[in-house]
Amino acid sequence: LFCPYVEQIVATERRFAAYCAPDMHPYNYCLDKYEEGLIMEKCDEFFGALKSRLVPLIKRIGEKPQIDDSCLWGEFSVAAQEKFSLALTDVMGIDRAHCGLGTTEHPFTTSLGSHHDVRITTNYDRGNLASSMFSVIHEGGHALYDMGSDDSLAYTNLDGGVSMGIHESQSRFYENLLGRSRGFVNYIFPKMQECFPDQLKDVTAAQVYKAINLVTPSLIRTEADEVTYCLHVMVRYEIEKRLGLEAFDVYGLTEIIGPGVAFGCHAHDGMHVNEDHFIIEIINPETGKPVAEGEQGEIVFSCITKEALPILRYRTRAIGSVTYEKCS
Repeated sequence: LFCPYVEQIVATERRFAAYCAPDMHPYNYCLDKYEEGLIMEKCDEFFGALKSRLVPLIKRIGEKPQIDDSCLWGEFSVAAQEKFSLALTDVMGIDRAHCGLGTTEHPFTTSLGSHHDVRITTNYDRGNLASSMFSVIHEGGHALYDMGSDDSLAYTNLDGGVSMGIHESQSRFYENLLGRSRGFVNYIFPKMQECFPDQLKDVTAAQVYKAINLVTPSLIRTEADEVTYCLHVMVRYEIEKRLGLEAFDVYGLTEIIGPGVAFGCHAHDGMHVNEDHFIIEIINPETGKPVAEGEQGEIVFSCITKEALPILRYRTRAIGSVTYEKCS
């Protein structure tokens, strides 16, 4: 469903990288846009060292008896969670006159024009108290960094923070070093019990503190614990790095031979048919008659070297055109 659009986005990013930094690897260009001076070599070295220590640590933690986090699961109404979220922003010192709180599918922070008008969002999971709690703390960290910009920078390109890396460091600082600390939990726990009296009536602050520090691999980065969070970043980096490589289209049909019927080249302007094995025709799908070179029509293949099951004039139902001009 999304593949054609992802392909267009990646292709566009590669083109822009080639225009703006022709001597630089396209992914290095993209990294530098978000964090000046950051390149793949630095990331490879850093993530390599982190992975070598982090993966064995997570494995050892997983072999130990696991913490009971059942106090964070249950039925938590959206209204109560919203009340608690606003209390969190107050504790963090966020000026709600200049920072709004809304809801969305994926939490984010943005500013409208300047750091005087910042918006943060969260998503309320009725069955999981911690989900929205840490989204608000995380996005609140972004908002505080945004709103801390000097007023002289308002409405300029310099407003809103130095870089993506510094921005994320601030949000993660609030989320993990502050939000998961024993002191913060002890301070905020009375408000939690006020907002969720039935769910937390037999729960202690110590139980909540342990529950929110449970270490376990998960599929959702924004809800990952402090230890496994970096695994999400590393996987994302590996995917992005591979997207930065030059990729080639390969066309094949199981009915004919499988992959290898046609293939792309460095020009990325269509595909080359393997004419040693295949004859290609373009026909009018309604009349079955050949169309002129360069005109769109249904692609028809004949396999001239397949001996066990020869295929003659196989109608693919795929639409395309053919040209016999030399490739650029």
